Amino acid sequence: MDGKKSHAKPSISLRGHVLGFLAWLVARAIGRTLRWTVVGAEHVAAAHVAGKVTWASWHGRQLLTINVHAGQRVVVLASLSKDGDIQTAMLERLGYRVERGSSNRGAARGLLSMARAMREGWQPAIAVDGPTGPREGVKPGIVALARYEDASIIPTMASCVSAWVMPSWDRTVIPKPFTRAVIEYAAPIHVPSASDDAAVELIRVRLETTLQEMTVRCDRYFGETQTRRIAAGLSRADASEAKRKAKRALSRGAATGTEAEP
Repeated sequence: MDGKKSHAKPSISLRGHVLGFLAWLVARAIGRTLRWTVVGAEHVAAAHVAGKVTWASWHGRQLLTINVHAGQRVVVLASLSKDGDIQTAMLERLGYRVERGSSNRGAARGLLSMARAMREGWQPAIAVDGPTGPREGVKPGIVALARYEDASIIPTMASCVSAWVMPSWDRTVIPKPFTRAVIEYAAPIHVPSASDDAAVELIRVRLETTLQEMTVRCDRYFGETQTRRIAAGLSRADASEAKRKAKRALSRGAATGTEAEP
């Protein structure tokens, strides 16, 4: 990576500013009502003592954690899409630094910007299965970034008792007001700058396994009621997505004059 090369930051559309402002209002209003339990705070303190850190979580759990880490010199990566405009406008109002890029478009520029931010004292928070999945699978970008900066990755996960689960690819969890919520931090995973590609892949798999195990623990933290509600929300989202796919298949079949495959 060449940290000296600079790029103009993409502008945000008027639509992005308006919808981002509305999203910020909702996020702040709900966030202030949540009753949090924190697990593993000692891991965060240890990681900061050791050196540079970056945070890792799932794309679908971001709306749970954005208020927890607001105003803590955290930098995030938002896509170059219209939805990325909305996310950028919302997160900047919450006190985050936002860099633009994704694993699909502008990936090198995005990672370069995150590395530069780390050298300026910011902590990257990365949705490791974004921007389009597969859900709950770790892509290699965060490990490459940590290796470049000789940094540690803090696996982070959150859940809550009552939530809306969206029928999006990432099954976004939106906490309901006044619900109990839990955020867990696992032991940091250091990525030495001397790591070879084989070591990087082992770390990626280790991070993925850790986050998947944390997801199960957090979704069960408050007992059977929480587990049942989260499972029901995921089932409704799965059903909604299946119906949407069926409608698209029927539309394509009608347009081509062929039967849609089941």
